[in-house]
Amino acid sequence: MRRAVVLAVVVFVYAACGPVIIEPPLVDLFSMKRIGLIAFDLEEAEGNLGDMATQRFLQEIQWAQRGVQVVELGTKEEVLAAVEQERLGPEAARAVGDRYGVTAFFTGFVRVSDIKPEIDLASIIRSLSVRASFTIEVTGRLIGTDSSATIWTDSVTDKKSVARLTLTKGRIPWFDLSSQDKIYRKMIDRLVIAITRDFRPSKRRLTP
Repeated sequence: MRRAVVLAVVVFVYAACGPVIIEPPLVDLFSMKRIGLIAFDLEEAEGNLGDMATQRFLQEIQWAQRGVQVVELGTKEEVLAAVEQERLGPEAARAVGDRYGVTAFFTGFVRVSDIKPEIDLASIIRSLSVRASFTIEVTGRLIGTDSSATIWTDSVTDKKSVARLTLTKGRIPWFDLSSQDKIYRKMIDRLVIAITRDFRPSKRRLTP
């Protein structure tokens, strides 16, 4: 019995100490040569959370695949106006490629939902701010301009509770980055790191 246990431990250690190889990213951005990035929309909320997500997304994909060419195209509204289209459909995708010289482009959104405030009447009267929990979702897509097909898409969600969430008069959440920048930055960091995992190399240990 003891000999079997020792043998099992030896086999486990040997397997655990096998060589590690680097797997290439699931999505190779370099093959697309030049990629556009449309700023992420912010849905069901107000503030600069979408801009923060866009910049962190750009940083992560360029860190994951250093040297990849990414062109910031502006907001979706600005891009649609530039290509004279009403929605981001197949014609718009091809027009984006022609106008900006990109073979594909990223687009996405940040959505806030399931807001559950812990009501404090005094704080609402003073500043329309409450302690609240909410769900935040980040969704991204990579669209080819020639085919207008979706090359990649992913979505991640997280639940967050904050001590102070400002609400507008219409009870729409306002993300005041000046007062809670660190909180929201950490939240966006986690979500963007998760959604960009397909663009990073990964490690795999070989077993004998």
